[in-house]
Amino acid sequence: MKLKTTFAIFLLCLPTSYLLAQTFTITGQVVDTKGYTLMGATVRVKGTVRGTSTDLDGRFSLEVSVGEELEFSFIGYQTQEFKITEKRKDFYIVLSDAEISIGCDLPVIVPVMSAIAPNIEERVSILPYPNHHILPKDFKNVKTFHILDALEGRIIGLNLKNNSIRGGRDNLLYVVNGIPMGQRVEDVAYLNPEDIQSIEVLIGASASSLYGGEAVNGVVVITTHKESYNNNQVNITSGLSFYNGSQSVLQNAVNVGLGGNYNQTYLSVASLQSGNTHNRYNLFAKHKAYFKDTPIALDFSGAYTYHDGQDTALPKNFYAFSGALNYEGDSDFKIATHFHLDNRSYASEKFSYYTDVVMHTDTWVGYGFFLHSHLGASYEREKGAVFGLTSLEFNEKAYLIFSARSDFLTATTTTHKTLWKPTIGGTILPHQIFQKLKKSSKIFTDSKLQGAYTWGRTSSYEIDFYTQWWYILGLGTTLYHTSFEEVEFSNQRLQTEGVEMYLTTNHSYYEWAWRNRLIASFNENEIGNSWRLGWQAIVTKNEWRLTCLLTSDTSQCHLQELSLYCDLAELFNSSKLRDFGLSLYHSDPPLSPKNTGLMLRFCF
Repeated sequence: MKLKTTFAIFLLCLPTSYLLAQTFTITGQVVDTKGYTLMGATVRVKGTVRGTSTDLDGRFSLEVSVGEELEFSFIGYQTQEFKITEKRKDFYIVLSDAEISIGCDLPVIVPVMSAIAPNIEERVSILPYPNHHILPKDFKNVKTFHILDALEGRIIGLNLKNNSIRGGRDNLLYVVNGIPMGQRVEDVAYLNPEDIQSIEVLIGASASSLYGGEAVNGVVVITTHKESYNNNQVNITSGLSFYNGSQSVLQNAVNVGLGGNYNQTYLSVASLQSGNTHNRYNLFAKHKAYFKDTPIALDFSGAYTYHDGQDTALPKNFYAFSGALNYEGDSDFKIATHFHLDNRSYASEKFSYYTDVVMHTDTWVGYGFFLHSHLGASYEREKGAVFGLTSLEFNEKAYLIFSARSDFLTATTTTHKTLWKPTIGGTILPHQIFQKLKKSSKIFTDSKLQGAYTWGRTSSYEIDFYTQWWYILGLGTTLYHTSFEEVEFSNQRLQTEGVEMYLTTNHSYYEWAWRNRLIASFNENEIGNSWRLGWQAIVTKNEWRLTCLLTSDTSQCHLQELSLYCDLAELFNSSKLRDFGLSLYHSDPPLSPKNTGLMLRFCF
């Protein structure tokens, strides 16, 4: 009897033990406190020989189990440990050469959150169409008049002067904190560059199945500052620029982050003054409240912009209010809703408004399969939509993704009242499949093969491949063809097709590091053929950072950015300031005047 009881207890415990022993793959990125990626950092499961190294972008992937402890180490930096308590997938790791600290813009360890559809969280790496991520370090050492200037030359095929990607006639869709703002550059003109946390660019007509017909030519997803993660900080920047020979512009910004266990606040005040021709003032506030002992959190933000100059696309006094109510019952179920109101005027309405509800679930299917589902609905100015995304994941090595969206318009004069845009795509990570081959893993360090097909009013197909060798050389290629119906003008069926390529190299010699990035694109459509080139070089040595960015297209070639940044905090070995630096720069951006100047930044 005792034996039978023991055996029964063993059988009952067996499933639990099996689940606890299950392994899964996590991915992430390792950077320093200034946001620079660390190539060759060691990621190891504590107490074992299992581990890996980061690639030239600081990315890594590793099989782990719940309960295991990870060690992140790099020469000259303090080792950081982190225990895996749940099946999170993407992490952002910050290492420092002193005690672990939070930089001005970056959390120490947080899951990677990227907007795919309004308020939908998903890993960018599995999207079945090209996408690009721009971090603050890519655009905050140069003072410009417009935040989108940071994208020119860094995004394949992007032409901000024509407000297009891949030569399409439709404009880009701009999304701020999950809120679709519109297709004009002026729709994000009220934002202060110092308030930007990250910029995501989704390329390809496949994005229209998530964001609607306005996204057929691409989506620019802008995320403002996240909560301060229990960290009190003050960030001050000041820049003096000269353009048109002698015209001077003074830009100042003060950002304050206040953190607590249940309340986190971000405030910013900025000004741009150029004599009597253009004066502008920005006020931005964001607060996140956690309700104690509940899975509910409330996000609320407000923005106010006053100008007396040339921003005719916006009201002289522009204000916007946004919020999000989030419920996270457990790691497998989430629901959220957005709401937004601003005073942009339209033909029939004085205000612009938007609201949505999104539900997210994760389901373990078995045999290595995970099912991720997103379902949502939105309403905005006499038009609404329902949308969804489902991805079937196999051991984080292969993904099959299906997304669909249906837009309905309440205006009786509209020709097309209902628009249906489904997309099917897939992603395979070959280096994950062959990661057990030790020789191959050292040479073939990263890879991604993607394909997508969209049908409906917009039909498109594209294939994207990326591979990396020895953490040094990376090569990516995208082939695409898009056909869409231009209802507003001619009811014609227009098409565009082309090829995109990018090449990255990374070199290091003692204290020197040198990174090159070359992007090239060729597009053919009814308007004509066009090509674009962009070359960026970044050279770093200790506290110094030199950046050069050249762009060229069918019509011209110009210097997009030339900047020299010195980290004064590191130069003088200051322990009181987190970030203290001075930059000299010259830029010729597409949306702002050509300017030369200097900028001082410090954070404490």
